[in-house]
Amino acid sequence: MTFKADLKARMQCHLLDNYYRCKKVCDRCGAIQPMDSRPHPMTYKNTAKDAPYARTCKDHDAYMAAARHPTPWCAVEGFQFETISFDTMHLIYLGIAKNHVPSCLKILKLWGFYYESSDETNEKFLKRVSIEMKQDCKEHRFLVWLYLPKRVLTLANCGSFGTEDYCELGSRFKAAHIRVMVWWVAFKVRQLTNNTEDQVLRLLAACSYSLAQAQDLMDSAGLILSPHEAAEISRMLRVHLRSTEFLASICWENSIMAFKMRPKHHYVWHIANDVLTSRLNPRLHHVWSDEKFLGCIKKVACRCHGSSVQKRAIERYLVALSGYLAKMA
Repeated sequence: MTFKADLKARMQCHLLDNYYRCKKVCDRCGAIQPMDSRPHPMTYKNTAKDAPYARTCKDHDAYMAAARHPTPWCAVEGFQFETISFDTMHLIYLGIAKNHVPSCLKILKLWGFYYESSDETNEKFLKRVSIEMKQDCKEHRFLVWLYLPKRVLTLANCGSFGTEDYCELGSRFKAAHIRVMVWWVAFKVRQLTNNTEDQVLRLLAACSYSLAQAQDLMDSAGLILSPHEAAEISRMLRVHLRSTEFLASICWENSIMAFKMRPKHHYVWHIANDVLTSRLNPRLHHVWSDEKFLGCIKKVACRCHGSSVQKRAIERYLVALSGYLAKMA
């Protein structure tokens, strides 16, 4: 048995004292979010396998001994603190990948790759990237191009390509869109930096390839992983985290607003650990179907009058459910 939800629902359902908005960002270990630029040994930005906070990971007994308000789920037979899983959809596709995709494009542009002309503006660059993305998917006969967003990448929905703020995909891009973009960025970066000796570009290739490879491994494997599959998924996630950490440091030293380290990177570190011990495919814990269900409820509610929406939405949903069950019978 496992509990799956996004980070906000995880915090609210289990009454967690330590979560992503606190200085102590993790309920599973002692990692912290530094409040200034001084280095701290327990910072979550250290993604090494033997990071100091790795020795503070808690099991169910340690959680019960330290928790001020134990989770109500303790009343459920068989529940363990370790079974509160992390949702890969929100952590990867709607989390670290939203910063990863535009950051990779930004580095390629700043390092002199991917230019048509020296006077190409950032907006034209992003528009050309959008066109090439669909063309590459069609040429390689990947049906994933069907899930690409119809809108093009712009400065508005890609965050800043200047020095004002970190670049990040906007909220209009759904998880399915970003999932395709992760694959395409890995393909394009590897194609452009195939024979380079530049350290930054080699790190960029490792960072993008490892995330796409981890995604492919999780999609192709079963719900119960073999020891080899679990080790490979864990290794790919660790390679991505470490290369992102080094790229973030390089960008910070060069005043480039890219590859921002977030608490979600730390939670992916826990996923890389958990997959080795449990051998459960991380995609078992994603909430694609749950989000789809909420979307269906939203469509029903949008067609109801505002004064009776709470009652009519439930009634219409029950009518639709009865029709579906009648077809299944």
